Amino acid sequence: MDDVENQAQAERTTWLLTRVRTNQQQASKYQEQLFWAACADFVRQQDHELTVAHGEVDGRTWDHEQW
Repeated sequence: MDDVENQAQAERTTWLLTRVRTNQQQASKYQEQLFWAACADFVRQQDHELTVAHGEVDGRTWDHEQW
């Protein structure tokens, strides 16, 4: 993954986490706050999984033994 893609992914994740935190702070019920907290965890996990997947693809692409 190149720098532009990394930056775009980071910006999307930051934007989404900001929105989720705003919704969590505005939630009046405890269950809603928990929902938004779980959403934030999900977003962070998906961001991590995307980073790992891109690294795996790059690694396999450059591994001449698997060509």
